Amino acid sequence: MAKQNLGIPELLLLVISLGCTFILLVNSQNMNSTTNSTDNPNITTVEPSMTSDQPTTDEPTTDTAGGETTSVPEPVDPQQQTTPTRPEEMSIEYSTIQANTDIGPCTCDLTGNACDVNCCCDSDCSADDISTFSFCNNQDLSNEDRVCFSKETIYNINNDEVTTETVGGLFCIYTDNYEDRNYYTVPDTVDSIDTFDELVTEYGSYNFAKQSETNETFGDYYKYGDKIYTLFEGVKGIALGYLGLPALLVTNACTDNNPARYLVDENTECVRTVTDLATECQTLPSLSSYSYYNEIKIVAVPAYIRDMFVNVTDYNLTTVFPVTTDAPKVNASTQTPSTTPSLYSGEEFVPIRLAQPSFCENLLDIRTSCNISSFQTPTYNNVTETCSNVVTEVLYTITHNATDGIVDAEVLFVLSTVNAESFPLLQKFSTSFVKFDEEDVFARSGNPGYVIGEPLIAGNLTSYEESVDEGTEEVLITYAISLSEDRYNRMTVVTATASGTCSSDPDSRIPVVFGEDIRSGCLISVSFSDVTEACTAINAIAKQALAGEMPQSMYVAMFGNSDVGIVGDWVPVIIQEPVAEPTSIVAGQCDNVILSLSIEILYANIGSLANPQAKIVGVKYTFIPGKLTYQCVGPYCQAGTENLRQKYEIASSVAFLDVSTYPDAVLAEIPPWKVELPNDFFYPLSTASILHVHILTIMLLLMVNLLCT
Repeated sequence: MAKQNLGIPELLLLVISLGCTFILLVNSQNMNSTTNSTDNPNITTVEPSMTSDQPTTDEPTTDTAGGETTSVPEPVDPQQQTTPTRPEEMSIEYSTIQANTDIGPCTCDLTGNACDVNCCCDSDCSADDISTFSFCNNQDLSNEDRVCFSKETIYNINNDEVTTETVGGLFCIYTDNYEDRNYYTVPDTVDSIDTFDELVTEYGSYNFAKQSETNETFGDYYKYGDKIYTLFEGVKGIALGYLGLPALLVTNACTDNNPARYLVDENTECVRTVTDLATECQTLPSLSSYSYYNEIKIVAVPAYIRDMFVNVTDYNLTTVFPVTTDAPKVNASTQTPSTTPSLYSGEEFVPIRLAQPSFCENLLDIRTSCNISSFQTPTYNNVTETCSNVVTEVLYTITHNATDGIVDAEVLFVLSTVNAESFPLLQKFSTSFVKFDEEDVFARSGNPGYVIGEPLIAGNLTSYEESVDEGTEEVLITYAISLSEDRYNRMTVVTATASGTCSSDPDSRIPVVFGEDIRSGCLISVSFSDVTEACTAINAIAKQALAGEMPQSMYVAMFGNSDVGIVGDWVPVIIQEPVAEPTSIVAGQCDNVILSLSIEILYANIGSLANPQAKIVGVKYTFIPGKLTYQCVGPYCQAGTENLRQKYEIASSVAFLDVSTYPDAVLAEIPPWKVELPNDFFYPLSTASILHVHILTIMLLLMVNLLCT
């Protein structure tokens, strides 16, 4: 018989066949050993869970005759006992879970003796019940995907059915002879502290216990993100603390333990509540401007605090230093010596100045300028039942000079007159940092492309210069973009007050920042008569609340650093109004009323693929109309309730759409090879005789020929 050589494919198939045969033999032996150990279902094998040197616990013993497992307690040293004792006559019988079993055939059946809605596998559900279900919550899972039959899965996403189908590949499982790999191993019950701690150590744990306070460490100067330290002069001495910036924590209620951070411009807002305004108006510290600046000095650099702690071994942010004095000074009014704390009066501690002018608001949220020479204590008026001089906004402006630290600080307050209906009261806090001796500073939203999280730059197209051409006598008008000084108030969406109604304060609206899709809404109140007779007025109110103080000719900067003098670098905002006018054909119903505003922003990345720069190419405002119907529900559906008001939501949404055009994948031609030899490459050949030159040339050609073949 002729000898036949095997090719690569035949060798590969032979190796695979031998490997598969070996795996099947090993698995068959494992299955046989497992089967032999489980032939008798009444025999329970107990693995020792603890070594002899560990504390003794109840060891289960096996009764092979009765087929039941009982626990016989062994004597335990009372001093080493860490688990509760059990009565000797008590027999613990654990629920047995069969290995390699899917124990959750109907996981949606969560109510005993009752039919769970949309749970088609619930045995308590009748055929009529299942007919009312819109879908089934049953989990139909396959243990292994690589089987030798097709599997089809249907997903339902927003009512659009998406189908995925998987089939067996080149290798698939036809007969599964090792079923254990598809199931978890049934764990043993943990009944001792030592075993419990072993598992916690092995698999890790989380502890939310409050960390013990440690001493503060102070560097030579502030760095970005450091807490800003302050000193407060009290009766017993000078207390060390930090500048607070109240913020919300878990709920929207204010927490005053949030510190302001160095060089971090922050804006926070939270809610204050009162139970009795007449009593708490003048006693609640969070409502008074006194709490935010008076008798507080900022530490210029942390090194000053570190020097103060030279002789202090135990300190924290509540340490009080005794008042030390300088040489006695004569008081001009009493002609008696007076002392002042030298620590508190040093130039290295910066007082917080009052910014002028501050602002005052009345009950109608009308803001006016008001000069505040010193802190204003909230005052309650028993006649009007109002509390005046209540702090609603606190704005810190801190001037720094690099490593020299903080050189100046001022605070601007907004004081409001409120009543009991104003609560829960929204308070706003902010910190801004300014570099010493820097002038004409302005913030960009990118350079040049927009940066995610920075506010969009939007303004109004205006003419700022008119001139006459001497030759043609034509009037020349120069256009530019006028911007609001507040960069977070240039393009905004509606926001709600603490009670959910639409806020009329333009400074409280939510800014539109690049790359962040948002949705915000608020409530408007209308009555049955309004819906029937005043659809046009409702439409105007809703549009004003959604759009805010939008300019007539609104433009948006293409780049984050667009020049206001170059109008070509700005795109006009396209506004799409409803076609039909709001009307009321049916009583209690308004048609074509604006209920939402959709802001769509198109942007494209340009420049290098490794360093893309975002450019805005289009902005569109779409006012979406709808049907506003006065609902006949409960008390609103009774005679004489025509003037009872219902609340309806209006909403704004912002969507950023990436319209970038990526380069086409075009394969360029292979460049030609350019080989150049140096001038002296054949130098040895040029110095030999002609005969030698011929011989060497022939040898060189032969070598090149051999190398190229």
